[in-house]
Amino acid sequence: MSDKHEDESHGWVHYKLLRGDTIKFIFDYIRNIGIAASLIGGGNYIRKHPEFLKTHMLLNDGLGWSLALIGIILFFLNYAQAAWKIDSLKPHRMIGMSLSLLINVLSVMVMLLLATKNQVP
Repeated sequence: MSDKHEDESHGWVHYKLLRGDTIKFIFDYIRNIGIAASLIGGGNYIRKHPEFLKTHMLLNDGLGWSLALIGIILFFLNYAQAAWKIDSLKPHRMIGMSLSLLINVLSVMVMLLLATKNQVP
């Protein structure tokens, strides 16, 4: 027997949607953005501060670029997974649009912060 609240809807709140993966998905996405951004920032830090690793400059640059590239790849994989997950959840139209807007805004904010972090005095 299923829970009688499972398929009920009260306004925009849909019990099945809230009891499912939606909330966990949002927090997972935000956590993964943070991890990818940290890798990108760490790679940039290693390249700009060669004294951190005290290795040959070429090795330092190579390691910094590699770390940043891994972060960029993870960032785009996370973005693609988020778009796929929203599509597979088949949420109510308004909730789906809100989640899509959220991942787009968060992604753009992270990219802008990474791009402008050295321009801020």
